[in-house]
This record gives sequence, C-alpha cells and structure tokens, in this order.
Amino acid sequence: MNEAGLERLLEQARTSHEAEVRFIRALLNSRVYAHVPLSDDHPRLRLIMFQHPDGFMAIPFFTSLKKAQFANRGAVRIVSTTGRDLLEGSNGAILMLNPNDGGMVLYPEEVSTLLETGFWSRVQREDYSEGPQRYIWPPSDVPTWFIDVLRKVCGTLDMVVSGHLAEMAYTEHATVRSLLIVLQVPRDQGERAARALTLHLQQSGKLEKLNRSLDITIFDPNAEPPNWLESEGFQFYPVLN
Repeated sequence: MNEAGLERLLEQARTSHEAEVRFIRALLNSRVYAHVPLSDDHPRLRLIMFQHPDGFMAIPFFTSLKKAQFANRGAVRIVSTTGRDLLEGSNGAILMLNPNDGGMVLYPEEVSTLLETGFWSRVQREDYSEGPQRYIWPPSDVPTWFIDVLRKVCGTLDMVVSGHLAEMAYTEHATVRSLLIVLQVPRDQGERAARALTLHLQQSGKLEKLNRSLDITIFDPNAEPPNWLESEGFQFYPVLN
C-alpha cells in the first residue's frame, strides 16, 4: 500500500477497531522507514531507539519518508524496509510508529502474536481519575478457568508483581457489575502488562463464556495501593499459601 493510503488507514484506526486491524495488516506489507546510526561498523544493522515519555525505550519507525526525515534532524541515516521485516527483526523490542504524530505503540507480545496468527486485540483506554464515582465489591461467581487464565498469563509477564480481582459498578445497588483486574506493575511497564493480559484473554476465545465486561487498571509497586484493594480485592497472583 502506498504512503497516502496507509496514512488514511491510520487516521481511521484512531476511532475504529476494525480499521485498526485493517491498518495493522496493511502495515506488514507496506514500506516503512527507520533510523540507524550515521556510522556503524557492527556486522548487523542496528536501529536507533529513544526514550518514550512513559519511560521505556522504543524503536521509532515511520509510515513515510517525509516523517522519518522530519524526525531525523541529520543525526541519523534512514533505512527503508517492509513492516513485516522490521517487526520480525525487532527482537522483542517495543516499537513506536510515527512518534511525532501521536502514532501507536506496538509491544513485543502483540507483535509476535500478529506475526504468528494475524490476531490484533481490541483495547480501549479510559482515565479512571475522571468521570463518575465507582463502587467496588469482592468478586463473586467467577469461574475457576478464568482465575487459572489470569494466573497463567501473569506468570509469563516478569513486570507483574501481583494481580487482584474485584467487581465494579457506577451505582451502589447495581445488579450488573463488571470485573476489575488490578495489576501491581512498574508505571513504565503498566500499559504493556495490561495490553498483554488483554491480548491473551481475547485470544483464548473464552471471554464469551464469562459474559461480563472487563476493566484493567494498575498501581505502581512504589505507590500506596488503593484503600479498597486489601478489603475488597481478591489476590489471584501470586498464589498465597
């Protein structure tokens, strides 16, 4: 796909999951651009990384030569390849598409799943510090298989210190309550952990059996946990003896 068509898809992907899936799949076979050192005698091609505002290191890449040149500032060389070749060669790194234009972050778990199966999960972000008050209860009627899946996935994510589960609703006497997953994870790894968990849950194909909406939030190990977590939350990971 040419640059104009790819960037139109990217704009559509900001408001539609279906468009996001079309964009990600088109990206694999489209030409993209990345930065490498001006002078490098290493036998393998090494890509430039930068520190994302959230604190983690990522490889920037671009949907057009113009965007890559704008970010270049003459300090690096620009190389061109297909999206698939770039993702396959990223070796477990985090990638950031069009970092100067509010692009998207691609985490290693998402990249490997995309390359192996073509699956791309649906993620919707919400700021819990805004909006109406939420009420929290201990979880009830949660099937064993769901707890087992949560424990298994968290066991594969080195950044997760602990995982907790509760119920949440917007009214005090609500009869329909969503499940709230609370991950204790360093702040710069929080979104990665939440997206990885979302990916595994959606890919499992079992969420329809659960028939409940899910929310995921995080708190930093160095911060005070939410007041309600100890009294209302159920710790599913690590397993307490």
